[in-house]
Amino acid sequence: MVGPVCANGVDYLEHCRRLQGDNAAVARRLADKLQETLQGGQGFAFEYQAKDSEDCPRFHTARANRFTVGGKTAVVVTHEDVTDLKQMEKQLHQAQKLEAIGQLAAGVAHEINTPMQYLGDNLELIGQAVEELFATLRGTCGSSADRTQATVAVEVPAADLEAVEKDIVSSLDDCRDAFERVTSITRAMKQFSHPGKSQKELVDLNELIAAACVITRNRWKYVAELHTSLDTSLPRIECNVGEINQVLLNLIVNAADAVAEADRQGVGRIEVRSVDDGDYVRLEVSDTGVGIPPELQAKIFDPFFTTKDVGKGTGQGLAICYNAVVKSHGGSIDVHSTPGKGTTFVVRLPKQQATSMAGDAANLYAYGRDVAVEEMSVDVQNCEADLIG
Repeated sequence: MVGPVCANGVDYLEHCRRLQGDNAAVARRLADKLQETLQGGQGFAFEYQAKDSEDCPRFHTARANRFTVGGKTAVVVTHEDVTDLKQMEKQLHQAQKLEAIGQLAAGVAHEINTPMQYLGDNLELIGQAVEELFATLRGTCGSSADRTQATVAVEVPAADLEAVEKDIVSSLDDCRDAFERVTSITRAMKQFSHPGKSQKELVDLNELIAAACVITRNRWKYVAELHTSLDTSLPRIECNVGEINQVLLNLIVNAADAVAEADRQGVGRIEVRSVDDGDYVRLEVSDTGVGIPPELQAKIFDPFFTTKDVGKGTGQGLAICYNAVVKSHGGSIDVHSTPGKGTTFVVRLPKQQATSMAGDAANLYAYGRDVAVEEMSVDVQNCEADLIG
């Protein structure tokens, strides 16, 4: 257990409640949950962070499972140090993020290179037009002595002036379009590359959606039309920007891949929607892709599970989405899919984080948090409650 080892014969609940120091809060909460289970409540799985004897933080999972023993009910409590597992998960998540960045890097470079090319071409055209205009002016005005006069009568054919003016105006319009396009991409890159922080902050979800659509454009523009339907009345929500950016990236890229796999003529459709949903904001990402078979839908959030071909998916994308939405933000993520027609992912994020979740990840674990658990009923002949220190 957290803190000093609980010796044989010591009342476990009393030990948790009497614990002092940095681990006291999580110990008392664990004791309360165990008391509820002993009084007839269901089993639980509880994650928390506690300091070891060397004052180093360690991650733990405590589980209470109910067993049927010869018609009588027994509760078995176990503690597991999952620090190494958490570190491995973090490394895998980071690897998946780096893979996603690598996949998008070439596309982003292409998205910037295209407008820069026609920006350069149009600047060259403007330069030629201006050079021709001044050549005409020089030819019409005569010598340099003539050009020093206060007033110079210039006669240039109207057709020539109209052609030069048309070329210059058109080229300047193209330059403005190119500038705006590059600016939007760099702005989206800045938004998406928000420094990773454990603290949550108030952000505009619609801005994150817009940035993610720009960043992923090279992944979907050849296979689908992307449409957004954003609720402009959405309030700013409290979230971890880096995690929600990653969720948006994974869902849009997955939608593009699903559309690309569909056997159809022409391009598909991806739609990203934001909706005010009471105490939550709802994010929906829909596609007209291949869909997910019903028997696989329950597995898609499992780590390393993927429906993509070998070498095309790590199986970490949706697992990261689940961890970010459900575990980190206390929200929910669901999937609705019809094979051959498409898929919709529905993400619900609370507008404000609960008090115990408002701090950083370390503080969150300091108070502990519940994780999903299935209650077990096993008929065994002999069962002892192991309270592992």
